[in-house]
Amino acid sequence: MARKKVVLLIVEGPSDQDSLELIFDKLFPNDKIMVCVMHCDITTERKNNPSNIVDAVTKRVKEYAGKYGGLKAGHFQEIIHLIDTDGSFIPDDHIIHDSEVKTPIYTLSEIRTNNCSGIISRNNQKQSNINKLLTISHIWRIIPYRLFYFSCNLEHVLHNQNNVTDEEKEQLAHLFVKKYKDNPEGFKSYISNSDFSICDGYDYKSGWEYIKQDLNSLNRYTNLGLCFKE
Repeated sequence: MARKKVVLLIVEGPSDQDSLELIFDKLFPNDKIMVCVMHCDITTERKNNPSNIVDAVTKRVKEYAGKYGGLKAGHFQEIIHLIDTDGSFIPDDHIIHDSEVKTPIYTLSEIRTNNCSGIISRNNQKQSNINKLLTISHIWRIIPYRLFYFSCNLEHVLHNQNNVTDEEKEQLAHLFVKKYKDNPEGFKSYISNSDFSICDGYDYKSGWEYIKQDLNSLNRYTNLGLCFKE
Protein backbone atom coordinates (compact mmCIF):
# COMPACT_ATOMS: atom_id res chain seq x y z
CA MET A 1 0.00 0.00 0.00
CA ALA A 2 1.31 3.44 -0.89
CA ARG A 3 2.39 5.62 2.02
CA LYS A 4 -0.26 8.16 2.96
CA LYS A 5 0.55 11.79 2.28
CA VAL A 6 0.61 14.12 5.29
CA VAL A 7 -1.94 16.88 5.79
CA LEU A 8 -0.29 19.13 8.36
CA LEU A 9 -2.40 21.32 10.61
CA ILE A 10 -0.52 24.24 12.13
CA VAL A 11 -2.25 25.52 15.27
CA GLU A 12 -1.42 28.00 18.00
CA GLY A 13 -2.03 25.94 21.15
CA PRO A 14 -2.66 22.46 22.59
CA SER A 15 -6.42 23.00 22.98
CA ASP A 16 -6.63 23.66 19.22
CA GLN A 17 -4.99 20.29 18.59
CA ASP A 18 -7.23 18.59 21.14
CA SER A 19 -10.34 20.05 19.49
CA LEU A 20 -9.54 19.23 15.88
CA GLU A 21 -7.03 16.43 15.38
CA LEU A 22 -9.33 13.41 15.76
CA ILE A 23 -12.09 15.04 13.71
CA PHE A 24 -9.76 15.97 10.86
CA ASP A 25 -8.39 12.45 10.91
CA LYS A 26 -11.88 11.20 10.08
CA LEU A 27 -12.46 13.88 7.43
CA PHE A 28 -9.21 13.10 5.57
CA PRO A 29 -9.28 9.27 5.50
CA ASN A 30 -6.87 9.02 2.56
CA ASP A 31 -4.23 11.19 4.21
CA LYS A 32 -2.29 11.15 7.46
CA ILE A 33 -3.25 14.05 9.72
CA MET A 34 -0.40 15.54 11.74
CA VAL A 35 -0.54 18.61 13.96
CA CYS A 36 2.23 21.14 14.58
CA VAL A 37 1.49 23.12 17.75
CA MET A 38 3.31 26.46 17.68
CA HIS A 39 2.72 27.27 21.38
CA CYS A 40 2.57 30.89 20.22
CA ASP A 41 1.08 33.19 17.62
CA ILE A 42 3.86 33.19 15.06
CA THR A 43 2.48 36.34 13.42
CA THR A 44 3.05 38.37 16.60
CA GLU A 45 6.38 36.98 17.80
CA ARG A 46 8.61 39.98 18.32
CA LYS A 47 11.22 39.08 15.69
CA ASN A 48 8.79 38.28 12.86
CA ASN A 49 7.91 40.72 10.12
CA PRO A 50 6.86 40.53 6.45
CA SER A 51 10.45 40.06 5.32
CA ASN A 52 10.92 36.83 7.31
CA ILE A 53 7.49 35.48 8.27
CA VAL A 54 7.40 32.96 5.41
CA ASP A 55 10.84 31.70 6.38
CA ALA A 56 9.73 31.51 10.03
CA VAL A 57 6.75 29.31 9.18
CA THR A 58 8.85 27.19 6.81
CA LYS A 59 11.49 26.70 9.51
CA ARG A 60 8.89 25.42 11.97
CA VAL A 61 7.50 23.02 9.36
CA LYS A 62 10.98 21.67 8.60
CA GLU A 63 11.75 21.27 12.31
CA TYR A 64 8.50 19.39 12.82
CA ALA A 65 9.16 17.19 9.78
CA GLY A 66 12.62 16.32 11.08
CA LYS A 67 11.19 15.03 14.35
CA TYR A 68 8.98 12.50 12.57
CA GLY A 69 11.20 10.19 10.60
CA GLY A 70 12.91 12.88 8.60
CA LEU A 71 9.89 13.75 6.49
CA LYS A 72 10.66 15.65 3.29
CA ALA A 73 8.58 18.21 1.42
CA GLY A 74 7.35 15.52 -0.97
CA HIS A 75 5.70 13.62 1.89
CA PHE A 76 3.17 16.42 2.45
CA GLN A 77 -0.18 16.74 0.71
CA GLU A 78 -0.91 20.22 2.05
CA ILE A 79 -0.56 22.56 5.01
CA ILE A 80 -3.63 24.03 6.72
CA HIS A 81 -2.50 26.88 8.98
CA LEU A 82 -5.08 28.00 11.57
CA ILE A 83 -4.78 31.32 13.38
CA ASP A 84 -6.89 33.50 15.66
CA THR A 85 -7.67 36.98 14.35
CA ASP A 86 -7.64 38.55 17.84
CA GLY A 87 -9.40 41.66 16.50
CA SER A 88 -6.25 42.55 14.62
CA PHE A 89 -7.98 44.43 11.79
CA ILE A 90 -10.25 46.70 13.84
CA PRO A 91 -9.84 50.51 13.82
CA ASP A 92 -7.55 51.83 16.55
CA ASP A 93 -10.38 53.80 18.18
CA HIS A 94 -12.00 50.51 19.21
CA ILE A 95 -9.00 49.73 21.40
CA ILE A 96 -10.08 51.15 24.75
CA HIS A 97 -7.91 51.90 27.76
CA ASP A 98 -8.99 50.19 30.97
CA SER A 99 -6.57 50.35 33.88
CA GLU A 100 -8.53 47.67 35.75
CA VAL A 101 -7.79 44.79 33.34
CA LYS A 102 -4.60 42.74 33.56
CA THR A 103 -4.93 41.05 30.18
CA PRO A 104 -6.87 42.23 27.09
CA ILE A 105 -10.62 41.69 27.17
CA TYR A 106 -12.28 41.02 23.82
CA THR A 107 -15.90 41.92 23.09
CA LEU A 108 -17.83 42.15 19.82
CA SER A 109 -17.12 45.89 19.60
CA GLU A 110 -13.81 46.60 21.31
CA ILE A 111 -10.62 45.41 22.95
CA ARG A 112 -10.20 46.67 26.51
CA THR A 113 -6.59 46.85 27.66
CA ASN A 114 -4.25 48.66 30.04
CA ASN A 115 -1.75 49.05 27.18
CA CYS A 116 -3.42 50.53 24.10
CA SER A 117 -0.16 51.30 22.32
CA GLY A 118 0.96 47.71 22.78
CA ILE A 119 -2.24 46.31 21.24
CA ILE A 120 -2.07 48.78 18.35
CA SER A 121 1.54 47.76 17.68
CA ARG A 122 0.63 44.07 17.91
CA ASN A 123 -2.28 44.52 15.53
CA ASN A 124 -0.13 46.33 12.98
CA GLN A 125 2.46 43.56 13.11
CA LYS A 126 -0.16 40.83 12.87
CA GLN A 127 -1.89 42.52 9.93
CA SER A 128 1.38 42.86 8.03
CA ASN A 129 2.44 39.27 8.61
CA ILE A 130 -0.97 37.86 7.72
CA ASN A 131 -1.04 39.90 4.52
CA LYS A 132 2.35 38.51 3.59
CA LEU A 133 1.30 34.91 4.25
CA LEU A 134 -1.76 35.45 2.07
CA THR A 135 0.50 36.17 -0.91
CA ILE A 136 2.00 32.68 -0.93
CA SER A 137 0.49 29.41 -2.09
CA HIS A 138 3.31 27.02 -1.18
CA ILE A 139 5.71 26.43 1.72
CA TRP A 140 9.07 24.66 1.46
CA ARG A 141 8.96 25.15 -2.32
CA ILE A 142 6.29 22.57 -3.19
CA ILE A 143 3.83 22.06 -0.31
CA PRO A 144 0.42 23.70 -0.93
CA TYR A 145 -0.28 26.17 1.89
CA ARG A 146 -3.40 28.03 2.99
CA LEU A 147 -4.13 30.21 6.02
CA PHE A 148 -7.52 30.00 7.75
CA TYR A 149 -8.93 32.03 10.63
CA PHE A 150 -10.98 31.74 13.78
CA SER A 151 -12.41 35.10 14.89
CA CYS A 152 -11.85 36.31 17.42
CA ASN A 153 -10.38 32.95 18.42
CA LEU A 154 -11.10 29.21 18.25
CA GLU A 155 -13.20 29.13 21.43
CA HIS A 156 -15.29 32.02 20.13
CA VAL A 157 -16.09 30.15 16.92
CA LEU A 158 -16.50 26.61 18.22
CA HIS A 159 -18.20 27.41 21.53
CA ASN A 160 -19.40 31.03 21.30
CA GLN A 161 -17.23 31.84 24.32
CA ASN A 162 -14.48 34.41 24.61
CA ASN A 163 -11.88 35.38 27.21
CA VAL A 164 -11.65 31.84 28.59
CA THR A 165 -8.87 30.43 30.78
CA ASP A 166 -6.48 27.68 29.72
CA GLU A 167 -8.32 25.24 31.99
CA GLU A 168 -11.64 26.18 30.39
CA LYS A 169 -10.11 25.72 26.93
CA GLU A 170 -9.16 22.15 27.83
CA GLN A 171 -12.65 21.39 29.13
CA LEU A 172 -14.32 22.86 26.04
CA ALA A 173 -11.99 20.92 23.74
CA HIS A 174 -12.86 17.66 25.51
CA LEU A 175 -16.59 18.27 25.15
CA PHE A 176 -16.22 19.27 21.50
CA VAL A 177 -14.31 16.14 20.55
CA LYS A 178 -16.79 13.99 22.45
CA LYS A 179 -19.58 15.54 20.38
CA TYR A 180 -18.00 15.26 16.94
CA LYS A 181 -15.33 12.53 16.95
CA ASP A 182 -17.87 9.98 15.68
CA ASN A 183 -19.78 12.54 13.63
CA PRO A 184 -17.16 14.28 11.46
CA GLU A 185 -19.74 15.18 8.81
CA GLY A 186 -21.68 16.96 11.55
CA PHE A 187 -18.59 19.01 12.32
CA LYS A 188 -18.09 19.83 8.64
CA SER A 189 -21.68 21.03 8.39
CA TYR A 190 -21.33 23.05 11.61
CA ILE A 191 -18.15 24.79 10.48
CA SER A 192 -19.39 25.35 6.91
CA ASN A 193 -23.08 26.19 7.25
CA SER A 194 -23.51 28.13 10.50
CA ASP A 195 -24.22 31.86 10.82
CA PHE A 196 -20.54 32.40 11.54
CA SER A 197 -19.33 30.47 8.46
CA ILE A 198 -17.58 32.50 5.78
CA CYS A 199 -17.96 29.74 3.23
CA ASP A 200 -20.90 29.71 0.81
CA GLY A 201 -20.50 32.58 -1.65
CA TYR A 202 -16.87 33.12 -0.65
CA ASP A 203 -13.55 31.91 -1.90
CA TYR A 204 -10.18 32.04 -0.17
CA LYS A 205 -9.47 35.65 -1.21
CA SER A 206 -12.92 37.12 -0.56
CA GLY A 207 -13.17 35.31 2.78
CA TRP A 208 -10.06 37.12 3.94
CA GLU A 209 -11.24 40.43 2.54
CA TYR A 210 -14.40 40.06 4.63
CA ILE A 211 -12.64 39.49 7.94
CA LYS A 212 -10.49 42.60 7.44
CA GLN A 213 -13.53 44.90 7.25
CA ASP A 214 -14.93 46.98 10.12
CA LEU A 215 -15.13 44.95 13.37
CA ASN A 216 -15.35 41.54 11.71
CA SER A 217 -12.04 40.36 13.16
CA LEU A 218 -13.59 40.73 16.64
CA ASN A 219 -16.85 39.05 15.72
CA ARG A 220 -17.60 35.34 15.45
CA TYR A 221 -16.49 34.12 12.02
CA THR A 222 -14.38 31.43 10.40
CA ASN A 223 -13.44 30.56 6.83
CA LEU A 224 -12.30 27.04 7.77
CA GLY A 225 -15.21 25.50 5.88
CA LEU A 226 -13.48 26.48 2.64
CA CYS A 227 -10.81 23.84 3.21
CA PHE A 228 -13.45 21.14 2.68
CA LYS A 229 -14.78 22.56 -0.58
CA GLU A 230 -12.05 21.09 -2.78
